[in-house]
Amino acid sequence: MATPRQIIDNVLDSLERPDFLSKAEKGFASALKSCHGISRFQRDLKTKIAVSPSYSAANQQTTIPIPSGMREIESFNFWKTYTTFPSDETLKGIKFKNSLTNITLQDYYGFKEQYTYFLRGTDLVLSGLDNSIAAISVNALYWPTFVYDVGAQDYITDSWIAVEYSKILEAQLFLDLSRKQSSDAIKTVAIQEYQDKYNEFLSIYARETICLP
Repeated sequence: MATPRQIIDNVLDSLERPDFLSKAEKGFASALKSCHGISRFQRDLKTKIAVSPSYSAANQQTTIPIPSGMREIESFNFWKTYTTFPSDETLKGIKFKNSLTNITLQDYYGFKEQYTYFLRGTDLVLSGLDNSIAAISVNALYWPTFVYDVGAQDYITDSWIAVEYSKILEAQLFLDLSRKQSSDAIKTVAIQEYQDKYNEFLSIYARETICLP
């Protein structure tokens, strides 16, 4: 396992550019997304729960804030109270379809799809529910966190890639920052390093990819 600080320090050494520290810290989050975005990995599938959703009787829509770090939705779970999980779960097995925008979907036979969702600004809007829903779990692919820990006075992340195969993160950050300097030799090294680590990473973790509905 390598910490974000160790990865950043290694990349700065490879670049021979200690003055790129600020660029490396800012670029680390992008490198994390690039690596986790290589595919849909099962270990990025998590659940976040929103309580007390807002219900509009006028348009029969239920709204919750988009969970932080949400990347791609897999499914939902619903409860009529958030004090007795999971005994009062309702609408089990119902599949919600992404309507992309607030457009009425139709099924194969031309009937209106009852259960749909779409994203609007910072909100996730669902149709097909009523005002009895007290809690909604959003089961989705989520991006890893990358935050500055004041107590530790350093950056931390919950990325499993950083724990198990930090070499791909280091290679990604090295590649990204190599494009911000003038040495063609370093760019060439960075490209080759990334390709090697990318191929090795996929050979190990390709079996952990998933398909979402």
